[in-house]
Amino acid sequence: MGFGRSGFCSGLTNTISLNSTIGDCFFINFFNDKVCNLKKLLIIGYGNPDREDDGVAWHIQHALINKMGLPAPASYEDEFPQAAQIDFAFYLQLTPEMAEEIAAYENVCFLDAHTGNIPEEVRLINVESDFQRSPFTHHLTPQSLISICETLYGKKPEAALLSVRGYQFLFSRQLSDETRLLVPQAVELIWDWLGTMNILNEQEIQSPSSFKETENGKSKN
Repeated sequence: MGFGRSGFCSGLTNTISLNSTIGDCFFINFFNDKVCNLKKLLIIGYGNPDREDDGVAWHIQHALINKMGLPAPASYEDEFPQAAQIDFAFYLQLTPEMAEEIAAYENVCFLDAHTGNIPEEVRLINVESDFQRSPFTHHLTPQSLISICETLYGKKPEAALLSVRGYQFLFSRQLSDETRLLVPQAVELIWDWLGTMNILNEQEIQSPSSFKETENGKSKN
């Protein structure tokens, strides 16, 4: 007979508690906190929003939040809204310390800009655990972060990476026209991925209307 997460966790807890010690109790609490109570999804964007298209990840998050019918933040300094199944985070870059954060989730979706090094303007791929050494100490890939998470915490969230082409990287918080027009396509790719991962639910989505672009790059329903 198979166990779902809740059945497995309660069964293991009940079995150990029959003959528990202080060490056993610590293990039970740790197991319940770190394994049984995993959150559903973290959508983590990274880049520099002050350098035009390098901050496209935040604009995609903003548009996706609007599509979900939630109040979108006005800038990347503002907090993201609370959602039942999905958490949002935005950083300038990925760091090893984030392994602890993503270990708390069943699924993680990374959002980033690319400079034309891949053929597609918008691409969504699965991310495998693979530590990749880089000559730049500040550069950490999603694959490496998943590998660190697996090594340190014994967890490997299901992960995906959405990459969107950036065309200009000057000092501005506005996207270039070329990249701005790619945002709706990126949102739809994530939306479809959420559906295939069974993450979307009707109670969470308050107003699933179609996404539209305005002239200044902001979204409206």
